[in-house]
Amino acid sequence: MARDKDKSCELDQEKYNADDNEKIICLGDSTMGKSKLMERFLMAGFQSQQLSIYTLTLYKHMATVDGKTVLVDFWDTAGQERFQSMHTSCYHKAHVCIMVFNVQRKITYKNLSTWYMELREFRPEILCIVVANKIYADMKMAQ
Repeated sequence: MARDKDKSCELDQEKYNADDNEKIICLGDSTMGKSKLMERFLMAGFQSQQLSIYTLTLYKHMATVDGKTVLVDFWDTAGQERFQSMHTSCYHKAHVCIMVFNVQRKITYKNLSTWYMELREFRPEILCIVVANKIYADMKMAQ
């Protein structure tokens, strides 16, 4: 029985056989909704609650681009200050960075400059996309 449990945690390599691999990292302060963005895009839905107890969550996605199969690894970082020293390993071989801030909390937008400087230190040429999250909320809170 323990052996069956171990097998369920293994990655089926044949399922993820691709012509190309890409790595996308998602950065920003904690509670920005980074995980929820990933869940909505990759899983067509989201879980109402999730604890940020690990330094990162890895999502795998298969896509077809110009007739080629591409495996996209999404690295969802924790964003918690206690984990920031761990982020340097996440930058390794990343192709794209999605930086997320919460429109309800101005400080999260200001903190993007810190995230950006650290990103550029390790990946000077990486494509960077900024996402404003939680825009459905009352905009008076953002002022």
